[in-house]
Amino acid sequence: MDTVINLTGAERAFLVLRETEGSELNIQAARNWGGASLNAAEITFSRGVVNLAFEKGEPVLTTNALVDDRFQNNQSVATNDLRSIVCIPLSIRGQIIGALYADNRMKDGVFKQDLVPMLTAFASQAAIAIF
Repeated sequence: MDTVINLTGAERAFLVLRETEGSELNIQAARNWGGASLNAAEITFSRGVVNLAFEKGEPVLTTNALVDDRFQNNQSVATNDLRSIVCIPLSIRGQIIGALYADNRMKDGVFKQDLVPMLTAFASQAAIAIF
């Protein structure tokens, strides 16, 4: 997660895994820009963004989630003042097992489309290591 933060300018990064049965999400790693692990009270993210990445099976990127039409009905975006978000599904053998999620609540436009291939490769390696 530290590498993702350093490479992208994210404020926080999470490794989210989906339970094999159901839609329960488990945070396996959560780090901030200072390199510290986040405690349970500090872990806030948009389940709607993660679920969209799961449903589509492709990366989700927004430069400002607060004004992005895809997330207007997503309460967690407004409640947590989420701006820049990138979420890459972790897929192995055609099955999505989780997601790499990074955000920045302070700045718009932190993540650019040109980061997606690198993060997708990183997510692929993470999925292989987890599986």
